Parts: sequence; C-alpha cells; structure tokens
Amino acid sequence: PPPPDIDQQLARQQLGISSTEFAIGSFGHIIPKKRIHIFLEAFAAFSSSYPKARYYLVGKSADHYPLEIIRRLGLDNRVVITGYTDTELFNKYLHAMDVCVNLRYPEDGETSATMIRAFAAAKPVLYTPCGAGAELPAGIALPIPANSSEIRLITTTLIRLCLEPLLSKLIGEKARRYYNANHLPERTAADYIRMITTLSGGSGTGFGGNGSVGDSAGRGLGTAKQSNKSEFMHGGNGSENRSGSAGNSGNVQRPWNRIL
Repeated sequence: PPPPDIDQQLARQQLGISSTEFAIGSFGHIIPKKRIHIFLEAFAAFSSSYPKARYYLVGKSADHYPLEIIRRLGLDNRVVITGYTDTELFNKYLHAMDVCVNLRYPEDGETSATMIRAFAAAKPVLYTPCGAGAELPAGIALPIPANSSEIRLITTTLIRLCLEPLLSKLIGEKARRYYNANHLPERTAADYIRMITTLSGGSGTGFGGNGSVGDSAGRGLGTAKQSNKSEFMHGGNGSENRSGSAGNSGNVQRPWNRIL
C-alpha cells in the first residue's frame, strides 16, 4: 500500500531535520548494488558547495558498508545512517526528503518497492535506467545511466534540483500520477488476475466473476480494463528492456531534458 500522506515539515520536526536542509535519501538495505559508493562520490562534490545538504541512508547496512567511504570523503557530519526502521519511521523519513536516490546496477530484474513508495509520496527520484528502470516512462523520474559519466551527472542533477524546487515539485507530481495510474493495490491485483486468466486461456474474469477483484465479502475492488500482454507485464507503457545494459550508456543526456 502507499505510504500515508505526511506533511514534509511536520515529518522534519518529528525527526529533528531542519526546515532549510536539502535532504536526500536512499531507502532499504544498504548494499553495494545500490551504488551508494558512487552516489557518495557525487554527494561529496555537491555538498562542498551546498553545505545545507545531508544524505540519509534509511535502512540496515551490510558489513559496515559504506562507512569507510564516508570517512575517506570526510562526510561523517553530512551522512546519516538510521539503521533498521519500522514502517512508521520509514514513512516519516520518506516524506521528509527533498530527493530520493534509487540507483541499482547490476540489477536482478526486480521492481523496487522503495522507488514505487517514493513515487507515491511525490518525490523526485534518481534511478538507473536498466532492468525494471528501463520500463519507466519519460518524465516521472531522473535517469542516471551507470557509466563513466555517472558521478558528474548525479552532481549536476542535484545542483539543478536544489536550485529549482519547482522543478522537483513538477517531477514529484508526475511520479505520483504515474503511481496512481499504475501501482494502486487494486489496479495491480486486477492486472495480475487479467494476466493469469489471459495466459491460461480463461475468460479474463476475476474472482468476482465479472472482471473485478473481490474481497472476502464479495465487494469488488475495481473492474479490469481490457489490455494487451505488454501493458500489464510492463507497467502500462508497453516497453521492455532486459538486455542487461546500464541504460543509455552511449548517450550522456541530462535527465531533465526528458521532462522539460
């Protein structure tokens, strides 16, 4: 389910985060495949010019990663590692952020639940456009290809978002609309039922007998619309990319060019 809507400033007050801070967050398990070491290099360059920036790692770290990198870059006072959080605290941190980071490479083909939650919270997200990330439509988030220009692109993107809060708001609003159109639980359940019945040669009706998903009391949660296989397999935009590449590796394009 989507995180409950929490006012950003209220969340910051409860967490002790300044209202003037530029807060950036990564969520979930803190592991190397999320490229936190790469982001830290970019954050070091960015925060040297923007001292009010702080990076929050909301989750449990694996084998002390990335403490050594944080110390080497002199970011001890700029990076906060919360450790494990329960759902309520997780949601407070999510709503307190200005920007969320969801880099993943190499990827295992999974869809990031933390990124979907960030979309629901109307946050601009930096992400790696490969695997499931390659299926996202243009304009709802900020793609950062995993290549030699990654650190520079992260840095310039953070500068742009920090200087232009209206741009951040625009991207976040587009992300929330995408979530509402594609990832509401009742929509997802209906899509799964439609996919299963279509692939099995069934009638395409759900548990309610009329294409709807019913709860134990027989109440429908929404009627599934007719769709092709590509739509319900790939988030509604009909695209697929499982080549294993990091996405757009030969074209270093500023991510906001896809939005404005």
